[in-house]
Amino acid sequence: MRETVADYLARTGRSYRPAAAGRALSGDEPCPTLFRWPGAGALLEALTTRLARLGPASAETLWLCDDATAPAPGGAGRFGALAILEPLALGAAPAGTLGAARVHAAENAEVAPDTVVWIPPRLVAAGSAPWDAVATAAQARQALGHQWEDERALAVAALSAYLEELADLERAGAPVPRRPWCELDAAERARVLAEHGVPGRFTLPGR
Repeated sequence: MRETVADYLARTGRSYRPAAAGRALSGDEPCPTLFRWPGAGALLEALTTRLARLGPASAETLWLCDDATAPAPGGAGRFGALAILEPLALGAAPAGTLGAARVHAAENAEVAPDTVVWIPPRLVAAGSAPWDAVATAAQARQALGHQWEDERALAVAALSAYLEELADLERAGAPVPRRPWCELDAAERARVLAEHGVPGRFTLPGR
């Protein structure tokens, strides 16, 4: 949801405590819906159970972006990302840029389940849905369309296969890829799998 600090205070009655790593927003300065790529394992947790915190437990600062694809184009493009619909509740504060995207620092605190929603790959770009008026996950799912549940099931299956494939490679003694595994093309992934005698789970023809 895009809203100013003043509107947020009036709507919720809560205070705005900007993250120390960012610049505090003024009362009339709007904050857009922000996005997070938490990593494949954490995203699978968010889709199958509940991800109480969007960052590692040891981290105080949570980094959010106004473009879901900017932090990890390969991961977000394949598996989707998380939209934080009420970022001011986490003290979101501008903290620089990542390419053309704007980065915000926030508090790595527990989030209310209805303020975070998974965005499927087809709509992972920040401008692909009417986020400005969306305040809850229920509203977001309605905006995302009836196929959201089917897309979620496909993402869970793909993430599970992806993580299992990486675990198989680790057990086989393969070196850690220098780039995210999902950002390598299928032919390169297939070559590495064959070299270490690992059958593909995520890496299949056309993937």
